[in-house]
Amino acid sequence: MNAPQPRWAKYDKSDDLFGTTLRIFRYIGKYRYRIYAGIALSMIASMATLIAPQYLKTMTDLISDGVGGGYMDMKGILGCVTVLAALYSVVAVLRSISAVLIPSASEHNGNIMRKDLNRKISRIPLGFLDRLKIGDVMSRFTNDTDSIRRQSADSIANMLVALTMIVGSLAMMLYTEWRLAIVAVIPALCGFFVVMLIVRRSKKYFVRQARDLGKINTLIEETYYGIDVVDAYNGKGKVREEFVKINDDLYSSALKARFLSSMMPQIMGFISNIGYVVVCVAGSMMVLDG
Repeated sequence: MNAPQPRWAKYDKSDDLFGTTLRIFRYIGKYRYRIYAGIALSMIASMATLIAPQYLKTMTDLISDGVGGGYMDMKGILGCVTVLAALYSVVAVLRSISAVLIPSASEHNGNIMRKDLNRKISRIPLGFLDRLKIGDVMSRFTNDTDSIRRQSADSIANMLVALTMIVGSLAMMLYTEWRLAIVAVIPALCGFFVVMLIVRRSKKYFVRQARDLGKINTLIEETYYGIDVVDAYNGKGKVREEFVKINDDLYSSALKARFLSSMMPQIMGFISNIGYVVVCVAGSMMVLDG
């Protein structure tokens, strides 16, 4: 008679990513307000970073006009320098505070989750646990819990900050020169679609990597605790063969996942350089045309 496999012992992907994210935030409890504050401060810092280039532009124009006209507006230049110094100081302070708030919330989340898992597993009948693989249970306590601890706040914060930078940068570019903004956005969109294709291909390998890691932890844990049984039944050869197979599967899935994910920075760098060249050429043509 076999016990049904619990949902947490499966490697299925979430059917509702947004709902899962909300559940994690509710689970964090009072510490989620630290994440909210950290995200808000990071977004404000990002907006201040976007405003700064406008003052750099004004200061450059003042210097250029002064060199060409023989009169340097030092008061205007000093005002731009003061504003820039204030903006970058505020950015440094806000990002420092955010760098403390968000990780502290993540660590508290991991602490609470480990305690809850410990209380939960103490209430599960021993006969039910005997039908599960020890290594898989241990993997949930260590690898998966640590992954949630690290990613629960950082990923959401980085995503929102990046979204703020994208929208803000696009707005500032359109405000400065809409034609160059369109030229700059086209390569970025191409890079986005290429990255989406890579992510779609690599996702299955990351799932396999997590599954194979759980299998190898399972085999090691059960072999370690049951080494006397393995010796008694002369099962070392079978265990070794099984370990080699799982290890090869883990190597294959991890290599493919790492290879595909490592392609993204290279491709984005290449597309960024292409976009930089295109913008320079388009800008030069606009200058020549007056």
